[in-house]
Amino acid sequence: MADRIVDVSKVSEFTMDGYPGQYLRNIVAKDDELGFGLHYVRIAKGHSLPEHTHDGVEVVYILSGTADAMMDDETTQVGSDTALVVPKGVNHCLVNTGDDDLLLLAFFYPPLL
Repeated sequence: MADRIVDVSKVSEFTMDGYPGQYLRNIVAKDDELGFGLHYVRIAKGHSLPEHTHDGVEVVYILSGTADAMMDDETTQVGSDTALVVPKGVNHCLVNTGDDDLLLLAFFYPPLL
């Protein structure tokens, strides 16, 4: 469905095996066949997204919270209104360093989920 309005608060939250403390909601999923993916992600206080790479591009937009963002062995503290552009094949991770959940939007091209 290419033209739709999504109330993200009503989208079912799910977890992925091997990623404790990380909760996702698909806004645009692979099955939507739009050619990209967009996900609302919540990383709980004290948790992280472990180091990983993708076969495509990822753009992360931090909505709220603070984190250490690592890309190719360089770590930077990030917070709300920060965007991370992660090229294909670049090793990266996020560690929630704040007192609250880290909330973000993750855009993938091509879609992953």
